[in-house]
Amino acid sequence: MKLVRIGLALLFVCINGFNLYAQQKKNQKSDAFRILQLLAQEDYKTVIEESTKFILANPANFSGYFWRAEAYDKLGDIHNSKIDLYSVINLRPDFTNAYTNLGYIYQKSEQHDSALFCYENALKYGEFDTDEEKSYLYYNKALVHLEMKNPTIAYQDLKTANEYLPNDPYILYQLGLLEIDNGNYKLARSHFLTVQLKRPDQIEARLNIAICKYNLEDYDGAFKDVNTYLSVSSDKGYAYFLKAKLYDHYYLDDEKALEYYTLSIEFGYNYSYLNRAMKYMELDDFNAAESDLLNWKQYNSFNPIIWMMLTSIYIETERLETANSYFEELVNSYSHSQDTLVEMYLLKVELLFENGFDNEAIKDLHFINELYPNDTKVLNKIIHIMYLNGEYDLVIDKVSDLIDLEPDNHDLIVYRARVYSRINNYVASEKDYSRVIELQPSLSEYYFSRGLIRLKLKKRKEACSDFNKAASMGNIDAQYALNDECR
Repeated sequence: MKLVRIGLALLFVCINGFNLYAQQKKNQKSDAFRILQLLAQEDYKTVIEESTKFILANPANFSGYFWRAEAYDKLGDIHNSKIDLYSVINLRPDFTNAYTNLGYIYQKSEQHDSALFCYENALKYGEFDTDEEKSYLYYNKALVHLEMKNPTIAYQDLKTANEYLPNDPYILYQLGLLEIDNGNYKLARSHFLTVQLKRPDQIEARLNIAICKYNLEDYDGAFKDVNTYLSVSSDKGYAYFLKAKLYDHYYLDDEKALEYYTLSIEFGYNYSYLNRAMKYMELDDFNAAESDLLNWKQYNSFNPIIWMMLTSIYIETERLETANSYFEELVNSYSHSQDTLVEMYLLKVELLFENGFDNEAIKDLHFINELYPNDTKVLNKIIHIMYLNGEYDLVIDKVSDLIDLEPDNHDLIVYRARVYSRINNYVASEKDYSRVIELQPSLSEYYFSRGLIRLKLKKRKEACSDFNKAASMGNIDAQYALNDECR
């Protein structure tokens, strides 16, 4: 009988314990429903209060931390939101939404590496109800990579996002921008057209369609689209810039081009200073061009194009000391490759010659030649100047130096052959043409040229053989020479 009473007591305890557990579960569900209602009503302060009570009553349940984190985030309390989300992860390490929300917080605060870590964990642990959720994660990952200047990775993430959620306008818009950067204007245009169909209010897509059409040389279409854009949004500097470029390069209306470059600047697109300066230089308005370049220099002082254009203006306006000062600053302020430095010096040399500063030009040319004695572009320029000045022996020496560096360069050997012919050294010229024919036996012009040299050397038989060979290869001049000299 005693054992029966003990058994009944234990049963009573178990039943009461079960009833208590069931009641606790019922209370949890009721509390959860109420908190979710408060979230839907955007009553975030009450959500925080109720979630805190929920956490105290159910410390092992991650939901209370998650709701409270969302409320903190909505109220702008990022710090406490992060703390609660980490509490969620400690209780439930594979909870996707916690990683997603935490990643978004890090993304907003530009903590890119942390954002990527959270998004990647969300993808790792994620059990997604829809493909849209997975697409959202790849889309946000792509945005982070774009902020980190990783367009290649961003592109792959956007492609993946598009596979999970095809033709989403937000994804396609970002893909379109990257396709423009990659020069894939047809594909970019297709993306933006889809964006416009899905979201007619996305007027920026219309501007990007105009950009694509401009680069695809559909100038009338671009003009129409940019006007459509400006009829809705008239405060976008880039739109005026694009319209200015159409007037500048397609419609060839200088007055309209300047008008729209000016509007572009007024609406904050400062890059137009550079293009307007170029237009002023075309019109020989060097004072206006200088003013624009100096304005542009305030926004982009590390652009070598500005310094080179200012140097050009100061040479054109005979302010040589100022030109040299700017050019020297350009050379010393940047880390230039040999090719870039040579190109800059040769451009300056050309400008100096064009404006009558021959001594200065030759001085600069010799300086860059001393700096890079084997640079072929510099040597070719020196050779050209020597040739124009009739310094044929010096030309031959310089060309011979280049041939030593490039013994199979037939263009150099032909050049020397012609200079030898100019100074009546026909033996050396014949030798050079013979070497060229060894290197390029299929070019008829070299047989014809050697034939002419051999006539000078009284080698009529050999000359006629060369003319015959060149004529058989279709050279008309050689056929005439064959008829005149070899009957």
